Amino acid sequence: MARQRQQKRPRRTERSTGLVVTEGTVTEPEYVQKLAQELRKTSSIVTVKTVGSKDPDPMAVLSKAKALLEEARLADARYDWCCLVVDVDEHASLDECLRGAKKAGIWAVVSNLKFEVWLLWHHEETCTAFHTKELDRIMRQKGLMDGKHLTTSFPIAGYSQARHIAELRDREMRDCRMAGNPSSSFPVLLDLMVEGTACAARHRRK
Repeated sequence: MARQRQQKRPRRTERSTGLVVTEGTVTEPEYVQKLAQELRKTSSIVTVKTVGSKDPDPMAVLSKAKALLEEARLADARYDWCCLVVDVDEHASLDECLRGAKKAGIWAVVSNLKFEVWLLWHHEETCTAFHTKELDRIMRQKGLMDGKHLTTSFPIAGYSQARHIAELRDREMRDCRMAGNPSSSFPVLLDLMVEGTACAARHRRK
């Protein structure tokens, strides 16, 4: 009897998956979703799950990330990387959070004074050191935000311009690091979203 030929199973394609845990529950997750949609027009980005922390304190964001990573590990659904999105603002626990993230192997991007400065750079270049209320007012006046939400006309395609400005403002950009006001290390997460840890490795804090 002829030996039956075994059918080859199709090779499984492994996709990189990242977890983004943000300080806010509205603006940052909304932006990451819009950015992912924009990036897919020209790139094959990694799969990204974004979760906002109900408690904006940086240590609470880190704790949320650790809990989600452990939950995924127990379910045998590990993430390839995890990144925090946090602000300087008036958080006394930021340094502790960044040390904890580095120790846990978690990436972290920091905006100074807060995330809205990265959003503003999609629209225009500015080197002004903002206060929180002042920055909120500017975002409303320029039609970039409506409350905590991005407006429908938000220039998401301006992320390349924002990246250029951010890199000029912080030539030593690394993850788990706070730079001056204004600054944002969001380009680190941008690299993670496009090509994963291999592309973002140059930003890894030593």
